[in-house]
Amino acid sequence: MTFPRPADVLAEALRQGQRDDTVNLVDFSYNPKPIQFKMDGDVYECYPILAPTTMQDLGKIIRSGGVSVDPNDEGAIEATLTKITQIFEQLMEPASALKMNSRILGKNLDPNLPDDAPKPRPVDLMHQVLPALRYIMEQHGLRPTQPLSDSPSG
Repeated sequence: MTFPRPADVLAEALRQGQRDDTVNLVDFSYNPKPIQFKMDGDVYECYPILAPTTMQDLGKIIRSGGVSVDPNDEGAIEATLTKITQIFEQLMEPASALKMNSRILGKNLDPNLPDDAPKPRPVDLMHQVLPALRYIMEQHGLRPTQPLSDSPSG
């Protein structure tokens, strides 16, 4: 559906002899469908529009250092996984982020699940998580400033 430009609405109103103090309603609603992808049978939904503050928060997360995994440095692995989960929390609907981050971290993060609930199915960082992250960012017109790590995943 296309909407007339405000200048065209005003020009048409003037042509029809309406007083120029008449207020015309121009609708700027924009309701795109969520960004979705599927991984191992689970469907994940991402926000179709990112607020400027969300973009700013994403920039802070991304600028805080590159995503790389040194298998010999537990601190680097934990920091990388934390960064990835923070990014998904900014980009995804809450239920999808919870499901994805549970799979990334290999533990149930949902407080509504019983303590003895089975662990979520793990995901492969290189073949699932990073490609999904690239896809979501590309849907928003974003491109990583540096390539994501090619380090092998576990």
